[in-house]
Amino acid sequence: MDNRVLVVDDEKEIRSFLSKALSRLGGFHVELAASGEEALHKLEKEPFHLVLTDLKMPKMDGLELIAEIARSKPETLTIMMTAHGTIDSALEAMKRGASDYITKPLNLDEMILRLRKVLEEKQRFVRLKDFADQLEKTNLELRKIDSMKSEFVSVASHELRTPLAAVKNVVQLMLSGKTGAVNE
Repeated sequence: MDNRVLVVDDEKEIRSFLSKALSRLGGFHVELAASGEEALHKLEKEPFHLVLTDLKMPKMDGLELIAEIARSKPETLTIMMTAHGTIDSALEAMKRGASDYITKPLNLDEMILRLRKVLEEKQRFVRLKDFADQLEKTNLELRKIDSMKSEFVSVASHELRTPLAAVKNVVQLMLSGKTGAVNE
């Protein structure tokens, strides 16, 4: 799996632990940041599929980081993790753009599963968007073809009606007797 994950936590031990666990057990390519500011700097330099951030950090907390990522890098997924979790903080994280919310102490199997699920959902969304774009393109092509067909039918019917009208008029004149007697 070549998914790039940026782990943001102000505690060095947690960063180190998550880096090893997500790399070895999850197969993710993991980068680390000790603060929200450092994370934003790394996001400017290179793309990440997902940012896993702690809630409580000095200067810029996880909620501010999530909001900034949603604004500047909307294609990057975010997941909030915290030991100080409440329903309100989870809702606030989701409102600001987080894809999921994980509480500490961390269950590695569950965390890896949830990270993969979020990434798979994004891949499904991208595929659906590609299909929708392809469908829209095909729909435009069909409209052009329908327009060409309508134009052809209009021209063809005009070209057929003109000589048929002359033949019809001659036949009516002959049947009304205005051209003289009609023989066998």
